[in-house]
Amino acid sequence: MIRDKRELSTISSKAFTIIVSRFNKEINKYISSTLPEYCAFYIAKGYEMDAIWSERLDLIVYEAMEMLSQTDRSMCNIEDVKRILCSKYGLNVVNDEALKIEKIKHVD
Repeated sequence: MIRDKRELSTISSKAFTIIVSRFNKEINKYISSTLPEYCAFYIAKGYEMDAIWSERLDLIVYEAMEMLSQTDRSMCNIEDVKRILCSKYGLNVVNDEALKIEKIKHVD
């Protein structure tokens, strides 16, 4: 469900924290499970392309993670995101401006 942003002024700080912390926990779990793969790819490509200099492994991993913060909008195609939402999560974006998403009903 997408919450109405006007709700922010009516819910308690405690309720907001509960909602957000459950969400953040799931996001952190996903990132923790996929980040090692990305860092390994970063190091492997750097090695393959002679683009990594001798340094401690943990610093190179932090460098790979830092690179993620340097992304910009052009690197993520919104239409691709919509296709993934539909195919992988069964969600259809009905409105982009005031985000509205509907669960796709499967007909058996």
